[in-house]
Amino acid sequence: MNGKKLLLALIILIMAATVVLTGCFPERITISFETNGGESLSSVKVPVSSESLDLPTPVRNGYVFDGWYYDSGLSSKVDIKVIPEEDCTFYAKWTPQLVTVTFNADGVISYKYVSYGSDLPVSEMPAVPEKPGYDGRWLTDGLTDVTAPVTIFAQYFLASYSVTYVADGEQ
Repeated sequence: MNGKKLLLALIILIMAATVVLTGCFPERITISFETNGGESLSSVKVPVSSESLDLPTPVRNGYVFDGWYYDSGLSSKVDIKVIPEEDCTFYAKWTPQLVTVTFNADGVISYKYVSYGSDLPVSEMPAVPEKPGYDGRWLTDGLTDVTAPVTIFAQYFLASYSVTYVADGEQ
C-alpha cells in the first residue's frame, strides 16, 4: 500500500509542479519580420499575456516606414493591441521619399517632386518660361536615379529669325 501512496503522491507532486511552472513561464509566440528591402531585424518572443506589442521600426534608405502588416500583400495593418495566438511574420510597408527638383529660369522658380531613386526625363520637366526675343532650354538631358535635391538652370539664347525681303514682287 505504501508503494501506491508514494506513486499517488509523486503524481500529485508532478501535476502541482507543472501548474506552478506553467504559471512562471507564460506561453510565448515568435514574431518574425520581413522588412521588404529594409534593414534585417531579429525575431522577437512575446508573451501571449501581453497587453500590446512593442514593435521595432526598420530603416530603409530613401523610404519612409509606413507600418507593419499581417500579410505580404500589405492589406491588413497590424493592431498592436492584438497579440497573435501563434508564431507569425509581419511585413513592412514603405513609401518612397520625395526628392525636390528645382527649376530656375533667370529667377523664375518652379518645383517638381519625384520619388527617391526615380528618373526625370526632359519630357516630364516643365516648359522653360518664355523670354521675349530668346529661346530657352533646361541645362540637362534628363535626370536618372534622383536621390538628393537638385537644381536645374535654364539657358537662354537669342532667337534667330529668317527675314525675306520682297521688292516689286521679287525676292
